[in-house]
Amino acid sequence: MSTLFIGSTKGGTGKSTIASNLSVLLNQEGESLLIDTDLNRSASYWAGVRSESEVSPRVPCIQLYGKSVNHELPQLANKYDHIIVDGAGHDSAEFRSALIHSKIFLLVLKPSQFDVWSLDHLEPILDQVTSSFNPDLVTKIVLNQASTHPFDNMTEKALDVLMEYKNVSVCKSVIRHRKAFQSSIETGQGVSEGPDRKAKEEIMNLYKEIYETRE
Repeated sequence: MSTLFIGSTKGGTGKSTIASNLSVLLNQEGESLLIDTDLNRSASYWAGVRSESEVSPRVPCIQLYGKSVNHELPQLANKYDHIIVDGAGHDSAEFRSALIHSKIFLLVLKPSQFDVWSLDHLEPILDQVTSSFNPDLVTKIVLNQASTHPFDNMTEKALDVLMEYKNVSVCKSVIRHRKAFQSSIETGQGVSEGPDRKAKEEIMNLYKEIYETRE
């Protein structure tokens, strides 16, 4: 059993998109649980559309807020092989509780200076959590919504800067800004269930990097 927390202290990075797509891949292997801790309820709406459209496999999704995250997440982790927690784009009680009870924290950032700067605020939070509550927490960073333009170098610049931070690892996988990610959300699906080969390859590479390297 493992718990993956997908979060950021900055909004609009595409956390729910990553969470929903990874949940599809996990549930193709066996039942996993998607937990929505964001009051915007993006993951919940997506899971609702998937359920109403009767897309298989089913992706169980529940909402947890406030103190219930700290109380219920450890119990739920004993009932499922895998749990994905979708967090809001800011520091909160839910954010801290998810960090404390997760094995992996996947920090989703866009390749922009504003997103990279947000890591300066996050570093002391991670230090406190790992020193006092969860010393085995593994933090990974994935760049999302990266440009597909061959001459755009923002992604490479962001990767170079992120490599300088201590106690975090930067994923080799990069998720590009592709229409397939948006269109799949509208139908309650993941890009792995659609026709876009490049989008499918990107999310599969991230999935393998997170889960298959932990086996």
